[in-house]
Amino acid sequence: MNDNDILVFSNEPLQPSRTTVTLSILSQENVVKGTDTRGIHDLPQRTVLEGQITIDPRGRIFFIPPLDSTVSEPLLVPDRKRWDLYLVYLPFTLHVAPGKAYYEELTFFIDLATPDVVAYDLFPDGIVSEVEETKTYTLSPQVKFKEVGISLGQVSKQFQFKGLHPTITAFGKNEQKFYWIHQGFKEQKAVIPESKHAAVILQVPRGTSFVEGNIYYNIKIVKKMVGGFKQKDGKVNAYSIRWDLHDAPPLVKVEAAIYREALPPYSAK
Repeated sequence: MNDNDILVFSNEPLQPSRTTVTLSILSQENVVKGTDTRGIHDLPQRTVLEGQITIDPRGRIFFIPPLDSTVSEPLLVPDRKRWDLYLVYLPFTLHVAPGKAYYEELTFFIDLATPDVVAYDLFPDGIVSEVEETKTYTLSPQVKFKEVGISLGQVSKQFQFKGLHPTITAFGKNEQKFYWIHQGFKEQKAVIPESKHAAVILQVPRGTSFVEGNIYYNIKIVKKMVGGFKQKDGKVNAYSIRWDLHDAPPLVKVEAAIYREALPPYSAK
């Protein structure tokens, strides 16, 4: 295996560019004026900036050609004459919380609007290690994320993820709306500010040229206040995404004849 067979995904902060956007984490606070005795629901509110998240909403997109089955793992993937599969990698950087605050939990949502497009598989999922880890994954013949060495049959392309922290759980496989929950653990309650990983295998109707939807975040914030710590709910408002698929490079090399047959209709030469 050479370097071209490995894609390395780092937890280093995303560098600002023409395609990155920095989104605001916002919360609502009641405005108490002097000896105001009105009910808490009657008090005016103000919007408070609780931090920032940077993301490149284009993502990194790869077309997944049809794969050969093996005796040990026969293919159980969608009918490739009807469906295309793409790998979309969408990292984002969680910046340090201002002041004496930290993030206790972060949920990253992707809500797709393009008809019949769903998440065939999601990564990371089930990460529970209490130390920072670098792990290497590949795709099984079922086009599922598998840690290297777990299955006998696998695609030659490998993905190395640096900086996986507990706990990370994914939800929404085979649905249009899916999400990842990032949490700390008992000795490290804060979600560590850094770049986080999010990867999805998209199942789309064959010939689909683009996918649209929204991304947004829900965040549990802990702030040091007079008399102790207080938990608040924060959010990043929905941001529109559009993933162009027609120029996506193939994830792995396949035989020319097979590749031509696998290409979406708009890509055929």
